[in-house]
Order: sequence, then structure tokens, then C-alpha cells
Amino acid sequence: MPDLPCPTARTQDLIVEELGDELLVYDRRTDVAHSLNAVATAVWRGCDGATDLDALAAAIAPRAGDEDAEALVLRALDELREKGLLEAQRAAAPGLSRRQALGRIAGVGMAAVAAPLIVSAAAPAPADAATPPCTAQHGACTATSQCCTGTCQSGHCFAGTCTAGGNKPGG
Repeated sequence: MPDLPCPTARTQDLIVEELGDELLVYDRRTDVAHSLNAVATAVWRGCDGATDLDALAAAIAPRAGDEDAEALVLRALDELREKGLLEAQRAAAPGLSRRQALGRIAGVGMAAVAAPLIVSAAAPAPADAATPPCTAQHGACTATSQCCTGTCQSGHCFAGTCTAGGNKPGG
């Protein structure tokens, strides 16, 4: 295995939920949820800053089956780094690129090459998720807070002045 520094999992601003042998990690900095499969979970949990890549590969070897554990660890580390789930390393170390790791797995005839180890989805900010969309001008309303225009009058959202006929939306 290439001589790389011992990686460290990021723990700040993350909410982690265990789902069997997988993890759901919500990144509060980016409002992105990451679903880590069993291999990525084992690698991320092993990234304590003291465990080297050989030890990580040995830890996931039982989960890897016939697959190349070293290549899977490198692939998982690449995905974890790409998703911002590892602390930044001081210096970029030489090693196998993601393409090289995938090629190594493919060379052994692995079926799991196409499947990502981590699936991510953007989540709305909590304030946005709790706020219903506003009603456009001339739409029905019962309160000013429902209107994009900021004014609810006579059961309709509007902006501008009242018509000569009284307190009705203009336009």
C-alpha cells in the first residue's frame, strides 16, 4: 500500500445516525446528507489519525470478500475526502488515484466497481424546510405572512395601491 499519512475523520458540525452497519452523516456546514455503505463506514470509523492504511485494509478485508481491500480503502478515502468527511491533510501525499484504485478493482473482476461507496443528497436548510412557499400576487390569502408581496387584503395578495372601488387588490 502507498505510504500515506494516517487519515482523520472530520467530526465537527456533523450529525451521525447509525443504520445497521451503515451510517447517515448530515453535514451542517454544507446541508448535505451522506449515506455511507458498510465499507465506507468501516473506513471512516477507522480514520482516527493513528491507524495507517494497511490497518484500515485489514479491518475491511472481511467485508471486502474477493475484492482488493487496499483498493477499496483508497477508493473510500477518496470519496470521504471528496465529500469533506476527512480532516484536510497537511501535504498531499503520493498514492493511487481514484482511477488507479478503480482500475485495480476492475482488474480483479469486481462487480462493485460501478456502485459508489457514499451517496449524497443536498438537504434544505431547516428554516427553508419549515417555511411553506408564499402566495403570488392576486392569489388567495388569509394572512399577510402568506403573501410574497407582503400584503394580504380582502382575501388576496397584492402589491401597489387600492382601486377606486375600495379595498380590493389592484391590477
